Amino acid sequence: MTLQLSRKDWTGGNALGATLAYIMLAFVSLETASLHNSAAAVWTASGFAIAFVAQFGPRAALSVLAGSMVVNGFQFFSEAHQGDILPNLASAAMIASGNMLEALLGGCAMQRILKNEPLKSPRSALLFLGLVAATPAAISAGVGAVTIWTFDTTDALISDIFVTWYFANATGAVIMVPTVLWLLKTNGVRSFTVRPAEYVATLFVLVVLLETLVGAGLVDALTGWPSAYMIWPALILICFRYREPELILALILTMAMAVMGTMRGFAAFPAETQWQSLTYLQVFLAITSGVCFLLKSSLNEAASFRWELQRTARLRLLRVDQLLAERHVIDTLMVHDLHSPLSGVRGALDTALATPPKTPAEIQALERILALAVSTCDEVLERLSTHLSGENWHSPKALTVDDTIERILRLQRLAIEKKNINILKQGLAFGSNEPTNGPSVFLALEVVIENAIAASPVGGRITINAEMDETGLHYQITDEGPGIPKSVADQLFSGPIGTSKTSHGIGLFLAKEALQRDGGHLVILPVPEGTAISLKVSKSVE
Repeated sequence: MTLQLSRKDWTGGNALGATLAYIMLAFVSLETASLHNSAAAVWTASGFAIAFVAQFGPRAALSVLAGSMVVNGFQFFSEAHQGDILPNLASAAMIASGNMLEALLGGCAMQRILKNEPLKSPRSALLFLGLVAATPAAISAGVGAVTIWTFDTTDALISDIFVTWYFANATGAVIMVPTVLWLLKTNGVRSFTVRPAEYVATLFVLVVLLETLVGAGLVDALTGWPSAYMIWPALILICFRYREPELILALILTMAMAVMGTMRGFAAFPAETQWQSLTYLQVFLAITSGVCFLLKSSLNEAASFRWELQRTARLRLLRVDQLLAERHVIDTLMVHDLHSPLSGVRGALDTALATPPKTPAEIQALERILALAVSTCDEVLERLSTHLSGENWHSPKALTVDDTIERILRLQRLAIEKKNINILKQGLAFGSNEPTNGPSVFLALEVVIENAIAASPVGGRITINAEMDETGLHYQITDEGPGIPKSVADQLFSGPIGTSKTSHGIGLFLAKEALQRDGGHLVILPVPEGTAISLKVSKSVE
């Protein structure tokens, strides 16, 4: 075993470094021990020990045992505990064993159950708080309290020792375990905040609040209400705006300033003795950290869900592109009709990558858009797969007017959602079970409705009117867009012609050609505003 330090493998250097780091953290924490020399009100060493066992396995527990033996041996052999050597050694060994058991239980739970990802989801956060922080701390506190009660003379109640010890260890684990694991990651320090200026400003607000509560001596003026919770808005903002490392740093800063302020006499939770104030503070820090972790894990789970939606949409889009590559077997008009919804899917994916959501409303909107992107791809895949298999899925005998319009609108949901367009369906044919007259009608309707959506302004309305009489089926689609100039409309059906900067008019040209082959007609109607297009289909056409 070498003395080289490593973030992945357990080496002699890691063992020595872990032992020394544990001893240093323990002696710093013991500065808060006033109830008993071995019962610190703040104990960050517990989180350090659990994190090392989680990262390197049970072998790291031996460093915890060695470091704890040194610290507790020093405490029991100090001037305040002069006495027989054997009881002092036994006391140090028992407390060290309790600390090692705590590290083993918490570290193994962290490694094997949580896979060192405590904030992946609300379930993992709850397991972390219960299995890694709360339960192991009870073992260490229980062993420590019994040891002091058995081998040492103290005026403190064993229940006070247990409570102080328990919350010190549990809070230390809650805050320190994610911190140490993040530092042990290879790219941990290099992958810090992506918004440094904003984060520093947020931390400054947090520091001002903490200084007001535990540094400037203003607590007396705030007595009678839970003033410590004034820091929650800043921490909640950090949960929403930043990643786990930034949240961890904010919690460490909160813990350090609160403990130092309490030690200097400016307690956020005033009590008769310092150890009581520190114990109350540890309870508050444990609750605060737990709430922050549950909130952050919920946000992480939502982000994971959005990423999975995005991944699914990309896979569906890839499959669609593969099928479109075989377009020699697909009608030209169908390829044209599928272009717009697929462009909407690509736009939704590009938006998801370019502008990450920052607020709950933006998160919900993005999830809805990605879900629509997935369903749009599924609809396109169904149509392409069926068409390539030789089946006529939009057979005249299969789709009513309602079904036809609904299927067309399903493909355009992304565009409709983006522009917040209101679709108004009217006409007696919508209540009829009469089928549409062939694939050409479906595809022509799709072209007209797609053009209406593209031309409509944000918040506009599209009216789809469907009537049926003895001669056939009559559709009229009206939008509130800029309209088609008469000079363009007169030439539109003689061949493809540009109707806008992004359109060449090929869709309407093909739609009319297809309808005429089935005995139908497509006409642009004169209206004062917007565009109105009429489609007529003869009943005699099968």
